[in-house]
Amino acid sequence: MLNKSGESEAAFWGAWLLLAAAFVALAYWATQEYYLPGDRAITFGIQDLYTQPWADDLFSAASHVGDEWVVGLALGLTIGALGVRRRYAEAIIVIIAALSIFLVVAIDAYVKRPTAEYEAMRAVFDGLLYPRIYPDPGGFPSGHVYGTVLAYGIVFWLAARTLRWDWLVTSVRLLCVAAIVLGFIAPMYLGTHWFSDVYGAALLAVIVIMLAWRADAFVTRNEEPTYVHDIVGYRTPRTAAEARTQPTTTRFRS
Repeated sequence: MLNKSGESEAAFWGAWLLLAAAFVALAYWATQEYYLPGDRAITFGIQDLYTQPWADDLFSAASHVGDEWVVGLALGLTIGALGVRRRYAEAIIVIIAALSIFLVVAIDAYVKRPTAEYEAMRAVFDGLLYPRIYPDPGGFPSGHVYGTVLAYGIVFWLAARTLRWDWLVTSVRLLCVAAIVLGFIAPMYLGTHWFSDVYGAALLAVIVIMLAWRADAFVTRNEEPTYVHDIVGYRTPRTAAEARTQPTTTRFRS
């Protein structure tokens, strides 16, 4: 039977494989349909917010949280803060996670939605203009949303390790949540992506963050101090004479 550690490991990888399989299935489905079930209802429902006076300004501004330079700045500051605190292993993990943006580029190059329906509607409706904006077929997954969820998810996770004050950690985490939520909605409001493009990107980002978190857990576990008495089976002496015969506790790092 598996011990608790083994059960936790199996549960993690089972969940990770399930999410990875869900993303692969979604990507394949996107190659078969211009829009998936729920895409029009949710995307157009969000676009209906155009009647609100605050919507244009809010979502136009929110769309920039996923810009390359903003995401790069957020991750760069996190990597720099980890370096200052001599958390080099975590910094390397974040760098590797950041490089996963090339995975999104590769997926986008191969996953193409059918274009016939979009082109036919565009010919009839002269570009499918506002307020009903039909997104371009080539948007799976959304690179903006992927960068947003990845960057601010990592900042949220590592905020307590890179910032000194609890109030600042809490403030940064609240800003991360707001950035992710608004950055998730903005592409649909602006008509650049379907709902499935957006949640597909978020799902992929979660998959990568889970790997980064697991790598961090492995590194942290291996950096914990190990004691000789943990290896040789030290027990509390019952008498003074027995205490004198116990080996001296020695600490070392594995």
